This record gives sequence, C-alpha cells and structure tokens, in this order.
Amino acid sequence: MGRWRHLLLSLLLWLPLALAAESAATDPAYSLDTFRARVGQTFLIYGAEGLQGARWTERVELMAVTDEGSNQQLEQFVVRLRAQRESALHKTIYTLEHEDGSRWRLFLEPDGEDSKGRYFVARFSLLKGFDPALAPHR
Repeated sequence: MGRWRHLLLSLLLWLPLALAAESAATDPAYSLDTFRARVGQTFLIYGAEGLQGARWTERVELMAVTDEGSNQQLEQFVVRLRAQRESALHKTIYTLEHEDGSRWRLFLEPDGEDSKGRYFVARFSLLKGFDPALAPHR
C-alpha cells in the first residue's frame, strides 16, 4: 500500500511540471522577435462570446512591432494591428491566432484610425528568461 501511495504522490507532483513543460514547448513565445517575424501577416482575432453565445472572428494585419526600451533584463515593446474600418473590436482581451495555429491572448487598446482601417495596440513589459507557462498557477 505504501509503495502505491508513494507512486501516486510522485505522479501527482510530476504531472503539473510535465504539462507546463509541454505547454511551453507548443505555445508561441510572447517576445519581440516572435512578433517581429510576423509583421505584415494576417491573423484572426477571436472575440468574446456574445449574448446569444455566438463567437465571432475578424481578420487583422500586424502592422508594426516597436521596441520601447528593452535591455538585458527586460523586453518592452508594442504590437500594432490594423482592423477593418467597420471592426467591432474595442478595449479588451482577445485571442490572436496565426495561420500556423499559434495563439496569443492580448489586451488590445484602440490607437486611432484612418482611411485604411482602425488601429489597436498591445503593450508588453516582460522579464527576459521568465517563462509564464512554467509559473505556478493559482
């Protein structure tokens, strides 16, 4: 009985670490380089479910990624997206999906508009070497 209990406890302690490591290997990085490599590409934005439970999507283009003072310990940058002029996007959290299946959760804020569309930004301030997928979840 003690042996099975030890095995079960070991498995319960190991499983969250294994799942976090798997997630870190498959999730795209939230990094300046990751987004810079995708400038000019089109993404889907997934909106929150509406009152009737219908989920909607929009296409957006990644227009620019601007370094805002990164250093050896910190990576600070802004991602700028362009949506259509009649976009329903507003200031909230969305899922951004690339055609390769990579997904990011971003807090978007409006950043103006012109004849080509409406613009939104996501601001990042990240510790280098910190992997949020390996952080303990509450």
